[in-house]
Amino acid sequence: MGLINKIRERSGLAIGLVAASLGLFIVGGDILGPNSTLFGSTQTVGSIDGDDITAQEFNEVYQTIEANFKAYNGTSPDEQQASQLRNEAWQQLVFERIYEREFNKLGLEVGYREANALVRGDSMFISPQVRQVSAFQDSTQQFNPTLVEQFILSIQGNPEQIAQWQNFKASIVKQRLATKYSNLATYTTYVTKAEARREYEAQNTKMNVTYLHIPYTSIPDSLVTVTDGQLKDYMAAHPYQYKAPESRSFDFVTFSVAPSGADSTAFVQELRQLAKNFATAKDDSAFAASETEKPLQPGDFSFKAVNQIPDGVFDENKPLLKGGLYGPFLKENTSTYSIVKVTDIAEDSVEYVRAKHILFKVDPKANDEEKADARKRANEVLTKIKEGEDFGKMAKIYGSDGTAQRGGDLGWFQRSTMVAPFAEATFNATEKGLLPSLVETEFGYHIVSITYPKTNKTYKLAVIEKDIYPTDETTNEIYSKALDFQSAVSDQETFDKKVAENPKLIARQANKITINASSIPEVQNAREMVRWAFNEDTKVGDVSSVFDAGEEGLFVVALLTGKSEKDEASLLYFRDQVEREVFKEAKQKIILDKLAKIKAKSLEEKAKAYGESITVQTAQDVTLNGNTLGTAGMSPLTIGKLTALKKGQTTTPVADQSGVTIAKLTAITPAAKIADYSQYEKQIYDRLKNVIGYYVGQALEEVYEVENEIGKIF
Repeated sequence: MGLINKIRERSGLAIGLVAASLGLFIVGGDILGPNSTLFGSTQTVGSIDGDDITAQEFNEVYQTIEANFKAYNGTSPDEQQASQLRNEAWQQLVFERIYEREFNKLGLEVGYREANALVRGDSMFISPQVRQVSAFQDSTQQFNPTLVEQFILSIQGNPEQIAQWQNFKASIVKQRLATKYSNLATYTTYVTKAEARREYEAQNTKMNVTYLHIPYTSIPDSLVTVTDGQLKDYMAAHPYQYKAPESRSFDFVTFSVAPSGADSTAFVQELRQLAKNFATAKDDSAFAASETEKPLQPGDFSFKAVNQIPDGVFDENKPLLKGGLYGPFLKENTSTYSIVKVTDIAEDSVEYVRAKHILFKVDPKANDEEKADARKRANEVLTKIKEGEDFGKMAKIYGSDGTAQRGGDLGWFQRSTMVAPFAEATFNATEKGLLPSLVETEFGYHIVSITYPKTNKTYKLAVIEKDIYPTDETTNEIYSKALDFQSAVSDQETFDKKVAENPKLIARQANKITINASSIPEVQNAREMVRWAFNEDTKVGDVSSVFDAGEEGLFVVALLTGKSEKDEASLLYFRDQVEREVFKEAKQKIILDKLAKIKAKSLEEKAKAYGESITVQTAQDVTLNGNTLGTAGMSPLTIGKLTALKKGQTTTPVADQSGVTIAKLTAITPAAKIADYSQYEKQIYDRLKNVIGYYVGQALEEVYEVENEIGKIF
């Protein structure tokens, strides 16, 4: 079944690549399932070309994809994975409703011989998805078509595996059709010689420029007054720039569910009893496998070298003994406790040492005096350690490499991984402790302490891992606090008031959340919240019920603060962007009005008359293609005007991206004449080729009026 699982995986990949090659958009308590109340429902999740897609129809596609996921991974998808699978199900429907129709219109097809060649190894047609199946690769990881034939023979008589193989082949054929369609679009792209010549000239015509630049930031915001009416007028004047997607914004607070002190005490008692039972267990591995919460992996109960043993188990002051029980101990930066039992000890040919060091670096090019100084400093610190100073503390103060902040710890290492003088000193040590003399290497002088002398022992371990969780009592207590908060708020004013009264609560914002979002800032599992925000009955100012963020250990209460509908010129959605533009326009007017009153002719005189520390600057080798002008930054309008001038001429004031600029063309070096513009033709073509699939996808979704509203239901 291992190979069939790989086939399932590649089949999913092929469908994903279909969507990618056509430039399709990927858009973001799961209620999908065989017992869902939506199963058989007439609710719709969107429409394609005017035809509604029902929840039942969507669910049938999703269930197939989810089943493949479960078969391959051996587990159900979590919310993030389910969201990805829902996207894949939607893409499959779009593919069937739009792209297959387009293929038929154009007469695109994959014939029997071509389809056969895609999966059986024809060098011209073989699918990448087939090449990547490890079972079809030889010992050198090269694709071998003979292995495909052997596999096909091996599944004869097994209807389930034959059906899975046929599904895999069908997905490859779809990918082939998608590639042909994408290629047709790509090959319609054409670059003329005139375009290539202009590209060459834009890159290679060089201008020297003198300019004065007055940045918009030189005008304080306090001098500009912007009203909502001005913002709306600006949006009305630029209708195509400000079409908002459907979105929601809300404030929210979280209540974290963490184990209490009583929970921790009870958990420790449980671990101690578990350790006693583990110590007397007759079958260590079986006992560990039945008690651990960590998914078992191949090799968990095999012999491990010392560098593979979890940190915390191998104590320099307490050797590992056969039958010995170690722990429980808390794994660093986790809530997981481990109990480890050594079930067997053996020896291997590879030796390891664990040591720590303090390196006093010496430049390889250093002279004798510099080397002597480094040696003296190292010996002084070595003496301090011999007199009782803590090695780790000295390492943090004097260490000069990446080990300093961990007390000089080098971990376990083999002889071959260290330079010869260091390896000789550490592997010749017969006991742990500080080496009496410095070790000199090509890197400098090392103070070395042996944490554990050389060993070739390997250990077979049985490990139990347990996470500490809050009890139901603790969880209910936190839920009650969240419920009390939710019951006490009814609008923005009371929401803000209750947050202000509780110093442990912080109001957070989730702005411009789209319909298929599965997470919001600081909350990964937020689908239920997003569905609530997009419910047609939820109004701005409404307060949610208490949401359970599942495994994240959070209860959340939200208040809807804003909504924008699809294609709406929403000031709420675009306020920040529009304010920037309106402020910029106002500042442009202030600067231009001031410049208009200055009668000076030269740039230097204009700069002096303007004041505000504005100076004349120069820029060399400016190109039309580059779009940048010295410290003025991106200045496409100014550079465009410069290209229309003759040497010595000056532009009028140009309101550009970051400020108003007046520029004088002081020199121009035209691009040299060349006979062949093919490389510039290719540059333009490559740029167009990389985006054509995306634009085709956009166009088709617009033509077929694709409306994805999965997020309102799932």
